[in-house]
Amino acid sequence: MHLALLVDALRRGGDEVEVFTRPPRERAARLLDAWDPLARRALAAAVARFRPDVVHAHNVVRELSVSVLGAAPAVPLVLTAHDGRLLGDADGRGTALRAYQRGRAAVDATFARRHADLVLAVSGPLAARFRGAGFTAVEHTAPWAAAPVAPLVPAQDCRDLVFVGRLGADKGVHVLLEALAGVPGGRLLLAGSGDDLTGSPLVREGRAVLLGTLDRTAVSQLLAGARAVVLPSLPSRRPEGSPLVLAEALVHGRPIVVSDDPGSVELTRDGRCGLVTPAGDVAALAAALRSVVEDDALVADLSAQATAVAPHHGEAAGLARVRAAYERVSP
Repeated sequence: MHLALLVDALRRGGDEVEVFTRPPRERAARLLDAWDPLARRALAAAVARFRPDVVHAHNVVRELSVSVLGAAPAVPLVLTAHDGRLLGDADGRGTALRAYQRGRAAVDATFARRHADLVLAVSGPLAARFRGAGFTAVEHTAPWAAAPVAPLVPAQDCRDLVFVGRLGADKGVHVLLEALAGVPGGRLLLAGSGDDLTGSPLVREGRAVLLGTLDRTAVSQLLAGARAVVLPSLPSRRPEGSPLVLAEALVHGRPIVVSDDPGSVELTRDGRCGLVTPAGDVAALAAALRSVVEDDALVADLSAQATAVAPHHGEAAGLARVRAAYERVSP
């Protein structure tokens, strides 16, 4: 989603952009996660044909492999780190592979340090971690989102809580449903795909509504009528970088309710734009949701603070930060 927004914005600004990616790998081909000579050669050929001023890589671990970072040594390379997988963070696939991930991460990070001219980390805590791992050229670039496409209803006049994202355990969806059971009158709209939640009593009762996967326009319309956006991620399963949906919430002037994952906490602006609860704590999350559902004044205040910081997370500011990064690495 971030890449789609960035490419669209760059092209509207007059830039020529070519996107390089590869089809998803079958399980049997996951060894290419460590080193992918085919992707490396294909990217080198694409660079030779397109002759870009900058190569901008996004994550690359699991999407391609760090091998592609050295495919065009003569062209400046910007690497956006959307999470800490390059540093060995868990990615939600369970504990069995974590020792392997951490071991390989040491090799991956060494290769990335050698080839990346600049790392853009999507949160301050993530930027600090990359500096601590020996990356010398690191900048914090806040997440950004497209402008709302629908009229914004004042948050305190709305009734529905909203979750947007992958319906997975690492996002805290099951914790959220358990907490919602203790919130009288609260209704939750869930947009996204993943785990089958149709068996949840709250879904059967209509207090939790599964909307499926929505496009960008539909998500904006959903957020425009939300009382608050909830993302109770479980960093022990998969730490967040800086969730795009929270930037979208702020651009729409919505309060946010998040777990104490560092990448999410940062976007609450010390609690001015939202509430923070301990990850996995059902009772604490239920209490926060009750406050949001019952207290119009609280919601109005949090919404006003979100609206005040919305320009920082808007397209113009986000694109300006990316362009400035390109200029710093270009000869």
